Amino acid sequence: MRILDLCVDRVLQEGEAVEACLRDHPQHAEQLEPILRLAQRTRLALEYTPRDAAKALARAELHRAIRERTADAQSGSPWESFQRALSRLLIARRWALMATTVALFVVLASTGAVAASSGSEADEPLYSVKRTVERARLALTRDDQDKARLHAAYADRRMEEMTAMASKGDRRRIKGLRGDVQSNLRHLRMAALPGQVILVAVPGGGWPDGRSGQTLPYAPRPLLIPPQGQRARELWDWQRTIQAHMQLIELRYRVALQEAPEPARAELREALDATRRDYQDLLFAFQQAYEARIDEASR
Repeated sequence: MRILDLCVDRVLQEGEAVEACLRDHPQHAEQLEPILRLAQRTRLALEYTPRDAAKALARAELHRAIRERTADAQSGSPWESFQRALSRLLIARRWALMATTVALFVVLASTGAVAASSGSEADEPLYSVKRTVERARLALTRDDQDKARLHAAYADRRMEEMTAMASKGDRRRIKGLRGDVQSNLRHLRMAALPGQVILVAVPGGGWPDGRSGQTLPYAPRPLLIPPQGQRARELWDWQRTIQAHMQLIELRYRVALQEAPEPARAELREALDATRRDYQDLLFAFQQAYEARIDEASR
């Protein structure tokens, strides 16, 4: 594994030829070559700049789109073909970026860096590799529900890291990780509840809302009987998951506050309060969506 790591670094970072690495390690050449070829293609993709032939092809495509636009001028939609051509160009570029992401992910996963970074903390050298792998997995995940689950898992990781930084008195990283948790929960909601309009908080019984001074309309209710229908079941499962996370937060921070040095406790308390509010808002959003789905099914 050490040989593989060194060779991948030579190809990716230093731009050495694959053949040079294979010559240095002939006994491992058969296993090394396919991975190093992929690393080489990844490096070329990252350094890619359009060549004359590619530029000429793009110009030809653009001119063809303009000709089509002219031909369609009397159809009542003069820009449609032009937009279609531009869309094709943009789609091709997105696929190229996705291919590069896939290649990078495969190369990283083929080395010891990913495994070594998985348990790294926010103040350790391999932490950036850990976060890069997370971003790659999100980029490669197409299903919205799966993407939402990843965001939930990453939010939980950031909270673990936050408590670890609190025990070291690292107030700056506590604040940064708190922002990461907030971002993950926001993207979780966007992925799992696309297009949902969230009601504003109104006075009444329920959770305290520290930002507005008001309270949310109602508190979490027990979910005892699974509903019928796939979407309703998804929303039901999400509520149970979020409630479990909220309980875990309380236990985790209770311990962390005891272990953290005094200067970091205030920062940790603030992070706990903000995270608690975010989870409450998130649970409320899923309750709204769930009840709307149940009402719709009962009509």
